Amino acid sequence: MTADGGTPMDASISGDLSILPDASSTDGGERYRTAARLGTVGAGLDEVSGIVASRTYPGFFWVHNDSGDTPRFFALDSTAATVATINVSDATSEDWEDITITEGEGGGDVIYLANTGDNRARDTNGADGRAFVELYRVEEPDPTAGNATVESERFRFVYPERPYDCEAVFVDHASSDVYFVTKEDTPAEVFVARAPFSSTEMNTLEHAGSVDFSIATAADESRDGTRIAVRGYISISVYLRSAGETPIQTLMRNEPLGVAPASAAEAVCFEPTGYSLYTIAEGNDSPLYRIPWN
Repeated sequence: MTADGGTPMDASISGDLSILPDASSTDGGERYRTAARLGTVGAGLDEVSGIVASRTYPGFFWVHNDSGDTPRFFALDSTAATVATINVSDATSEDWEDITITEGEGGGDVIYLANTGDNRARDTNGADGRAFVELYRVEEPDPTAGNATVESERFRFVYPERPYDCEAVFVDHASSDVYFVTKEDTPAEVFVARAPFSSTEMNTLEHAGSVDFSIATAADESRDGTRIAVRGYISISVYLRSAGETPIQTLMRNEPLGVAPASAAEAVCFEPTGYSLYTIAEGNDSPLYRIPWN
């Protein structure tokens, strides 16, 4: 969804996309480099709102559309070509806004699809909004097997005081907790769903803290847990996590590396085993970019 909830903004990315370290960061002189365009998405992906990279199937990505699509997600290869459409059974697609992936209890990876968008809550400052938001958990399918339908497990969540619009969701791989970064003007509120979640009872999110970030549209945590990326319409902040810190402690330190690509992007993820970033914008024929680390 766009900044005003209407027509997507310019989805192009142009200019110097180098990421320069913040003066207060402790990155040892390392930096992100200029983004490389890998390809453009095809038909059916006109409003990409979430992306995550597969660890089990290197070179493949999982993406989904914003509100208005059916409950499904897509596998892309490294050129942004669609190789599979995955329909999700027993699911609704009121407003899917992000996607995240982590190791499941059985050893294979599981995908969470975040049905957490709530424009009414945003427009009314929480006076009106959804009665609850949802995460759908599915076992990661094989993207090379083609189109498929997968079963899902649904988890329902309520905020402790009032509804929020949320488009940025990530999982902490060490704890399996899921973090929700709300789409607020500064500051953003951060809530956490403590694992394990109930699939039969309503779960109440825990308010973790407030973060100096405006209009968060996507988030991800690196697989080793040492980096957290939060995406806005025209910026990405990468937070370096110190040993022993919880994700909210990292975000509240506010010492990120920053980038400002000129796009209305709502999707960002780390590569499966490192710190390079992938980002994609909304709109037809949107480009997929890789932003290499160092």
